Amino acid sequence: MIKIKRVYESASKSDGHRALVDRVWPRGMSRESARIHEWLSDVAPSRSAPLVRARLNAMERVLPPLLW
Repeated sequence: MIKIKRVYESASKSDGHRALVDRVWPRGMSRESARIHEWLSDVAPSRSAPLVRARLNAMERVLPPLLW
């Protein structure tokens, strides 16, 4: 089972394997206090993803014959 938990919430023994999925390490959080087993920055969404999605949606509304 996969559970989602904020890195700032305290770790518990029932958490199991803890992976951080974020591009940037959280401010003010040391690796020891976070108790993270692995940091998966490569699979985190990029900062530009919402902008790209918004542009594609706008293009779809304006130019539907060209896209489909």
